[in-house]
Amino acid sequence: MIALLLIASLAPEIYPPNPTVGDPITLSFEVETPSDWLFLPPERLPGGLKLLSAERTERGWRIVLEIRLFSPGVHIVRPPSLTFLSPEGVREIPAAPARVEVRSVSDGRMRWIKTADRKGERGRIIGLSLLIGGISTTALIAYRSSKKINPPEERAIEEIERVERMGLILKGETRKHCSLILDRVKLYLEETFGTPVRAMSTEEIGGLIDDPELISLLREGDAVKFGGRIPSKREAQLFAERAKRIVRRLSVCQKDKERDR
Repeated sequence: MIALLLIASLAPEIYPPNPTVGDPITLSFEVETPSDWLFLPPERLPGGLKLLSAERTERGWRIVLEIRLFSPGVHIVRPPSLTFLSPEGVREIPAAPARVEVRSVSDGRMRWIKTADRKGERGRIIGLSLLIGGISTTALIAYRSSKKINPPEERAIEEIERVERMGLILKGETRKHCSLILDRVKLYLEETFGTPVRAMSTEEIGGLIDDPELISLLREGDAVKFGGRIPSKREAQLFAERAKRIVRRLSVCQKDKERDR
């Protein structure tokens, strides 16, 4: 497992290698993980970074971030840790900083355009550049739309359902099943309420969120994960169903509160 963590700390692949001011720059991370690890997209990214895609590969995950830099020179881009949901719980793997050297526009495409010998050739080059730029922009917008990040509640429901599809209950691993779902519910609460819920006790969470059904679920999950209780198969199934119901209800309540503000 230690080797897996070290792989994620390698420098990302940067494209294009010689960007100019304002160009979209992608940072691609190839992370080797076990097949049952799930990537948890971040709710927010620092420093103008955006998540373009997160796709499974034969060895783990390929995660692509994008950033635009608007001043020439050398920039150190510091991506956040990459968060995964494993059978043992939530894992955060540090991503290495990326050194990006950005050139001014005059050092890039415009210099090439200005070297054209004839006005007609220059016009064709400029027209071709605009055409390529328009096609690239359209393709990028379409790509981003296809990879749109779902809101926290949808991601939580999707990942709880992924845990269900892992078949842990049929394997008799009901503790692992409930523990994974407990971790995902806490991550949802953290993303939704902006509080480090995973570092808090259930009693502290109860002081923050007045929801008896949620607190009951968290206490049951704590008894399983930390107290060694082994739930029955039926209890494990109900745990997942209750978790999804609570996430949906809290999401509606939170949206209503935001609308009333």
